[in-house]
Amino acid sequence: MPHVVELRLLSLDNNPLPTTLGYNSYALFLNILRNSCPEFASELHETDGPKPFTTATILPGYQKKMSSIPETQRQLLLRLTFLTDEVFAQFLKSALEWDNRELQLGSARFKVEQVHLVDMDKPQKNFCSYEELLSAATLEHNIALHFLSPTAFRSEGKRNVLFPEPELVFGSLLNRWNAFSPAKLSTELQQCFSSQILLARYKLETGMLNFGNYQETGFTGRSSFILDDKLSEQQSRAINALADFALYGGVGAKTTMGMGQTRRL
Repeated sequence: MPHVVELRLLSLDNNPLPTTLGYNSYALFLNILRNSCPEFASELHETDGPKPFTTATILPGYQKKMSSIPETQRQLLLRLTFLTDEVFAQFLKSALEWDNRELQLGSARFKVEQVHLVDMDKPQKNFCSYEELLSAATLEHNIALHFLSPTAFRSEGKRNVLFPEPELVFGSLLNRWNAFSPAKLSTELQQCFSSQILLARYKLETGMLNFGNYQETGFTGRSSFILDDKLSEQQSRAINALADFALYGGVGAKTTMGMGQTRRL
C-alpha cells in the first residue's frame, strides 16, 4: 500500500545546507532506517531496479521554485513516499525510536520535530492501496500533471530526455506500479501511451540538481494530456490510476534522491 510520510526537521545550528540536498536526503533516509533495521537498509540500498520509496527535501517555498535554495533555513521538510507496507513499517519503527538524536545534512545538524503520516497539502491522500487507486480511478480524458522537482528520463546511449513524452511519463509509472503492486496492470498499456495519449499543452522550464561529483538536468512545470476516445474503459481507468499514483511513485530517474516529484492536478 502506498504511503506518504513527512518529517519536520528543526535546525540546531546555522551551518549552510549542502547543495546536494537530493543525495543527502537519500542518505538521511537510510541512516534513520539503519537505526533499527541495518540489514534491511543495506538491502534496500544495494537493490537494483526500481526502489520502493522516494525522498525529497523541501524548504519553505521550495515547491514554488525548486532550483532556488537559500543557504540556511531553520526548518526543513523531508517528504517520503513508500510503495510497500514492509518498507513503510520498517521506516516508521526506526523514526519513532529516533527520539531527539541529531541528523546530519552535510555539515548542518537537525532534529526530528514532528512525524506526519499525511501529505500536508492533500491529507485525504496520505495512503491508499493499489486496489483502491484502481477502483477509485475516474474515466477522465484530460489528465494534468505538475512536475514539482527536476524530472528526466534515461535513454540508452543518449543524453537524458528532458520532455514529458506520454510514453515516458506513463511508462515510468507503469513500471513502478507493476514492480510493487499486487494488482498488476497489463504491459500492453505501453502501446497506448505513444499512440493514444496526446501531450496537449505544457509550461516547463529546466533546472539542475547537484549530486556532488555531477549534476542532473531535468524539467519542472505542468503538462496536460488528452486520452483517445477509442481507449476502452479498462484502459482509461488504468491510465487514470497511474496518474493518481504519481503522487506516490514519482516519475523518471533518481526519484530516491529528490527528482521526479509529481502530482496530479
